[in-house]
Amino acid sequence: MTLPLNLHFIKEFVRNPRSTGAILPSSSALARKMIECSDLAGDQRIIEIGPGTGAFTGPLLESLPENAEFRVIEKNERFAEKLQAKYPELSILIGCASDHLTGASPEKNDSIDRILSGLPWASFPEVLQHTLMASIHDSLTPGGKFTTFCYLQGRHLPAGKRFSTLIRSKFS
Repeated sequence: MTLPLNLHFIKEFVRNPRSTGAILPSSSALARKMIECSDLAGDQRIIEIGPGTGAFTGPLLESLPENAEFRVIEKNERFAEKLQAKYPELSILIGCASDHLTGASPEKNDSIDRILSGLPWASFPEVLQHTLMASIHDSLTPGGKFTTFCYLQGRHLPAGKRFSTLIRSKFS
């Protein structure tokens, strides 16, 4: 039996709330705002981490600069399967973003111009926040950009406050 997308998302949240981080997928309005704030023009290597069921992925695919390389990194195999079915042309890396980003560098000419994230930062423990942020920061080209968001209530949680401090230490 195939579940409607929102029920599938709720099921994954119940299964692992720390990893999924939200009870429903991000809205189309948030997706539009993320892409609008990202200004992808000129970016050639773009990664989306934590795409979940693809709330940002579809609009990103429509907004990619010509000849841009676009990949997503999704830890949840069930979400990855849904994404692949929805976007067969999509290059999906399954696993933790830090594992896939570690080692990318300007010296090896495989660094990334833009990383967009739908990860639930406020639900992550401190070690994971630091590990992911270091991998993201180190894998970007000089002048590369990182775009993410957090829900308002998450900013007031200890992990959300910790993330706010962490991101300010790495990015302007």
